[in-house]
Amino acid sequence: MAERRKKRSFFLPGLMAYVLIWLVALLVGLRYFWMFLADYEASRPKYTVQAFEETFDFSSQRAYAESWLQTLNPYVNTTDGYFDMLVAEVSNDVSCLKHAELCTDSKQVYAILHDGKPMGEMTMQITGQSRFGFDVWQVTDVDYDFSDLTKSYSVTIPEGWSLYCNGNLVGPETITARGIPIPLLRDFDAAEYELPTQVTYTVDNFIGELRTEIRNPSGVVVTELNEQTMTDNCTDGEKASLDSFLGNYIERLVNYSSNYRGNRWGNYESLAQLIVDGSELEQRMHEAMDGLNYVPARYNPVTAITVHNYMNLGNGRYFLKLTYNVDVLGQTTDVNATENHLELIVTQYGDGYLALTQQFYT
Repeated sequence: MAERRKKRSFFLPGLMAYVLIWLVALLVGLRYFWMFLADYEASRPKYTVQAFEETFDFSSQRAYAESWLQTLNPYVNTTDGYFDMLVAEVSNDVSCLKHAELCTDSKQVYAILHDGKPMGEMTMQITGQSRFGFDVWQVTDVDYDFSDLTKSYSVTIPEGWSLYCNGNLVGPETITARGIPIPLLRDFDAAEYELPTQVTYTVDNFIGELRTEIRNPSGVVVTELNEQTMTDNCTDGEKASLDSFLGNYIERLVNYSSNYRGNRWGNYESLAQLIVDGSELEQRMHEAMDGLNYVPARYNPVTAITVHNYMNLGNGRYFLKLTYNVDVLGQTTDVNATENHLELIVTQYGDGYLALTQQFYT
């Protein structure tokens, strides 16, 4: 009798296949669910802001910073140099603060803070939709402004002098004031006597270190700005020839004012030979002769002349600030030593000089 075959059961394999199908379906569903959640989270602006903060690297922000870099002063540094300074200055630890008043349904604006101080703005916008129909927020613009770091520098120097910043010659467009009187010449009319004046340079909107250098018209670097360095520009030869003129001029001026030998007209003519013909100074001396009738005739010797300032004004003109000492002789043997302070502008005439104007100072 033939052996009966045992019927094979398909239940267990079927069950396993069924479970496997459900497991696959569950995994696909979970993956789909997690993708759904991820898209949903990505659709919330705060996560875009968080990603911006966590991945922030200022060294990669050159394109966004370029417009602000272009506003900085080109005499102090290049845009590359400025950017390198900012990279060294700005750490990658930033935070963002929402500008609620600037936000709309499709755009949000945040202040970018570094050490608690604003250094720019970040703008996010909806740029599309995800696979599940959620809004996609992306950073669309970053605008930097480091105005809190910028500095300004101003200096007043004689016109015609040069200012260098970090080795660069500063242009005339940075001059913010002209026609400023030189203190030493403030008592004379600059326009009437064609006197030099000062200008103010203003170098602003820069960051970092500023090294300045001031040079006079001869190209000599002036390390300290004061009355002496700004005005003492005569050569030794000019000073010697001016001293020679002063010795003659002061002696004649004292003889004139002392009514030497009672010869007021002769003293005037002698002095007038050293004064510009037709000048205001000559007229003053001529008009003052009437008052000399009441001055006792005497001889008052000049004992010393000390020049405090020699200044070449240009166009053949010179300014002199001096003190001269005179022994005023009394009616008897008394001698009264006096000290007189004079400012004088002279002009070249031939091989010598003529006085253009003068005034006494205290």
